[in-house]
Parts: sequence; structure tokens; C-alpha cells
Amino acid sequence: MQRTYRKKRIRRYEARTPSNAARQAIQDAIQKISDCAEMENWFRNYANHHQKRLAFDYDTVTGRLEKSAEIVECGAAPFILTVALVNSGYNVTGLDIDPNRFKRTIERTKLTILKCDIENEPLPLADNSVTCVLFNQLFEHLRINIIRTMREVLRVLKPEGQLVLSTPNLLSASGIINLVKRQTAFSTAKGVFEQYEKLDSIGHMGHVREYTSREVCEFLEKTGFSVDEIVYRGSYKNRFRQMVTKMFPSLRPNFGIVASKPAVSR
Repeated sequence: MQRTYRKKRIRRYEARTPSNAARQAIQDAIQKISDCAEMENWFRNYANHHQKRLAFDYDTVTGRLEKSAEIVECGAAPFILTVALVNSGYNVTGLDIDPNRFKRTIERTKLTILKCDIENEPLPLADNSVTCVLFNQLFEHLRINIIRTMREVLRVLKPEGQLVLSTPNLLSASGIINLVKRQTAFSTAKGVFEQYEKLDSIGHMGHVREYTSREVCEFLEKTGFSVDEIVYRGSYKNRFRQMVTKMFPSLRPNFGIVASKPAVSR
């Protein structure tokens, strides 16, 4: 169910639930990866907590892109969305800092995955070669030079190519409550020590920080993108937070942004 509202030229709307087809596609993909012995505990926890969010991501891609589109998914591990899209006939190349963590899964599902540390290396793709870059639940993990990384994304996109980005919403009901009540600045991930500890325990950074939709939009515009739409999405089990987000959709736990590379470089 969607309700549309506008501010300036950016389309803003809310998405409360993903489609049944998306939910099924994600569940089917999880089943194909669920025997992943390399990172079993982390994978199971990730899959349990992110099924709904991944279904939203699936809907976003399938609702706007043809199957012939050249799609690149950055930070693709554990490859749930990658597998779901490939199973649905999409042409997806995944980039990951350490694909060997899921070597057997990649081989079994015949994914195209390239090793790349997107914070320290150029993307292994030609200029103006990609229709869409997926950057879902990754932006909040970057800690070195986000400007350089996102300009690499801009470089490989074709003119009018799209960036599909999703990230936790710092200015959500949970984010506000955590800040005021607990003096912690997070919406979906907590513990500064625990987030940095993930560099050793699972091989990539946890959340460096979480952002508001305005912060991300302004950053992308200054980097060279044109922001086309924002979708506030997700829900809470808590009745009070449910009520609040019905009245104020921008307080939902996550948001997605669709941005594009201008037809003429700015």
C-alpha cells in the first residue's frame, strides 16, 4: 500500500509492505544459501532480520528495470537479493570485499561475483557501462572516503542510469527514542565497539553511523547524482510506533532513495 506526497521535485512516498511475489522470491533465495557453512550463524541472523527489507529491495528493482538491464550490486554478500534477482531472470554482477566467505554458495548458484574493496579500489567496471547500481544497506557501513566511493559508482553508470540505495533511517521513531531516552545515536544497530568488532568477526565493518534522508540526498546531489525519489518503508511491532509512523511516514525505520546520473555530466 502506497500513499504519495511531494516536496519540491523529489517524489516522496511510503511503502508499508512488500509484495507477496517479492517475499516468496527472497524466501526461495534464502533456502538456496541456508546451508552456508562459512558464516552460518551470521547468515541465519541476517536472513531472519532482513527478509522484509530485502523484499522491498526486490520490488524496487523489478518494478523499474527490464531484465536486460546491466545491474551491479555492491556489497552483495550474503547474496540473498542477488540470488533472488538472478532466479527471476535479471543480469546481476555482485561486488564483494571477500567472496571466498561464500565460495560454495557462489559456485552452486552460478553467480557472477567480483572481488572488490569498494572503499579502497576502483570499481572493476568500465565507464558508462551499467544500467543500475544497487547500494542497499551499505552506505552506513562506509568509513574511509564516501565521496570517492560514490563518484566511482557515478563513473560506471550510464547517463540516466540509476542508483538504488537503501539505509536505516536515523530520524525514525526508534532513532529518536534511542537518542532521547538512551543517549545512543542509532536506529537499527547499536554498540560502537560491536560494530567495529565485526571487521574481525565477519570480515566487514558494521554501521559506522546511520543517516537521515535529508543527509543522504544532499550528499548524493553534491557528489553529482540527481535524486528522483525517496520511499520511507518498514514497520514496527510496537503499537505506539505503528501509530506514530502512520501519521508521520518519514519516521519509518528505513528509507530508500532512487537517484540517477545526469544525461550530461555536471
